[in-house]
Amino acid sequence: MLAIPIMIVLVVIVSGFVCCVLWWLLFNRLVKIEYKRHRDRWVYDGKPWPSIIRGPDGGNIVAWYVCFWAWLFVTPPWVKQDKAAIWLLRCVRLFVCLFILILLVGYLVSNRYESST
Repeated sequence: MLAIPIMIVLVVIVSGFVCCVLWWLLFNRLVKIEYKRHRDRWVYDGKPWPSIIRGPDGGNIVAWYVCFWAWLFVTPPWVKQDKAAIWLLRCVRLFVCLFILILLVGYLVSNRYESST
């Protein structure tokens, strides 16, 4: 029986973790841009904030998750008007796609090693 080489496992885990950290940091910067420059939209979006501890003006993490999933597929109007925000949102989408691709490659490689036994 062939075992999956440890290097493949480490590459998948480390690169997946890096993608998650990067998308989390970039999305938090995007939310902070919304808070600072587009306060009315921030309130309308439910005051998203990336922490269990209440953010400024009563921000909450549930709205953060809702915005994260919504903004992956739909670009909010305020983002289209802000060059920094559109760049951040594109980077977030890129790292989410990379993470999914890393998971798929890891899954396919692990299946190849299992089926060759």
